[in-house]
Amino acid sequence: MKPKGADGLDALAQRGIVQCGIAQRGIALGGFMGAGKSTVGASLARLLGLPFVDLDRWIEDRAGRSVGEIFASDGEAGFRLREADALTSVCGDGPVVLALGGGTLHQPGNQAQVEGAFTVFVLDVPWEALRGRIGDGTGRPLAAEAEALFAVRRAGYLAAGVAVDGDRPVAVVVAQIASIWRAA
Repeated sequence: MKPKGADGLDALAQRGIVQCGIAQRGIALGGFMGAGKSTVGASLARLLGLPFVDLDRWIEDRAGRSVGEIFASDGEAGFRLREADALTSVCGDGPVVLALGGGTLHQPGNQAQVEGAFTVFVLDVPWEALRGRIGDGTGRPLAAEAEALFAVRRAGYLAAGVAVDGDRPVAVVVAQIASIWRAA
């Protein structure tokens, strides 16, 4: 899938992002579980010379527990509270490449907060490819309901930022995002 607009800049301009300038904005990567946000994010951060933050790992490091353990003990609502707090902390850290959790953009208030601090790119991957990447769902608390969640969330992801075809080699996805971001 091509980014919105001829080169992705149309989508950025429509959101008022181009005027802000890249020096003030980091990059947030959204998309469904298994879309490649962490893998693409780490590679993109290396290329751009920016720090990389994986929001789920950030939460785990501070909680001393895995996302799965947090879901098991605190429920999804408890995890989402931690996620909102983590997002608030990371948004004040200056330009970084941020890999969001699969549900981050779908929680009240999160999308506006992310858009206020980052240029948002959404890794769009078809369900068939995601199913293979998710596998048996080990370590993914919502994997049992993944197909239904994908059907509900996909349109919201695509509306949240510049859509990039994430079903391609990592280097190709990274190069496209870096090109759009640098041109903004």
